[in-house]
Amino acid sequence: MADYDLRYVQEALPHLKDYLFSDELFWPAPANNQRGEPAYPSLTLGNLFYHLEAAKARAGGFAGTETELNAILDKWRTHAEHKMQKEFSSRLRQWLAYLNDLTQKPRDNAAAYSSQVRQRVVLALIADALGNKLPLDAGMLTAGDSKLKSHFKSGAFLWEADLQQAFSKKNYWYLYGTIPAR
Repeated sequence: MADYDLRYVQEALPHLKDYLFSDELFWPAPANNQRGEPAYPSLTLGNLFYHLEAAKARAGGFAGTETELNAILDKWRTHAEHKMQKEFSSRLRQWLAYLNDLTQKPRDNAAAYSSQVRQRVVLALIADALGNKLPLDAGMLTAGDSKLKSHFKSGAFLWEADLQQAFSKKNYWYLYGTIPAR
């Protein structure tokens, strides 16, 4: 899967300036998946950050790719920050909608947690990249985390073991457990 993640990032880099200057938040996937691989998600900065972290965890040694990504983001910083703020707000709405569904119908929505929590991971990656330039609605993430904790049962790492080093329990506690179906 390291090749899968790295391919996503490397194929996205030539399109990144056009993406940053566009009005679109979700750009067509930058790469074609190989036979037997999952389809790639749309190009967003959050997806780029996720796939870069996953590639580094799975194989390491991607400093050149990360340096190139950071150079593009630094060069077009204002556009990148605007895109990240838009994406943060969009993903936050999706994550909070899932948490509301989980609260209303835990039995129907608990099984989706392992895939839905990716929204929360990407929110954290975007927040790290934005630093103190988070959008105004960012405070709602804390309320969402409180809601999540009322359903959450701490436990083992939720995703593939090779991703664990990228997502520590300290910073990504929501990946270390499950939502019991009640």
